[in-house]
Amino acid sequence: MDILAKTGGVFEALGQVQHLNVLAKLVARHPRLQIILDHGVKPEIAARNIDDWAAGMEHLAKFDNVTCKLSGQLTVAEEDWSLDQIAPYVAHMVKIFGANHLKLAQTGQFFV
Repeated sequence: MDILAKTGGVFEALGQVQHLNVLAKLVARHPRLQIILDHGVKPEIAARNIDDWAAGMEHLAKFDNVTCKLSGQLTVAEEDWSLDQIAPYVAHMVKIFGANHLKLAQTGQFFV
């Protein structure tokens, strides 16, 4: 991680809710390393469990070296997902990361 930070590299972290504490330690130990949280750390949308994820993400958003990639939320939602199911998670990411620390990405295929 130190070599990545010294050379201007970026670390993309893919995890889940149970990894938020480990990610927080990683971020704190490497303040010069740019870290991207892939897929918004895969919130448990299908289980409708937002609280632990929201608190952990809010903590990570306080670090200047952290960016969140808004993608993949449909992969952790119910098969017959609705906008009402997804919206609270997306809104929380937009609120805590803002435009400067949130990236939009595409997972899978777009259907037009």
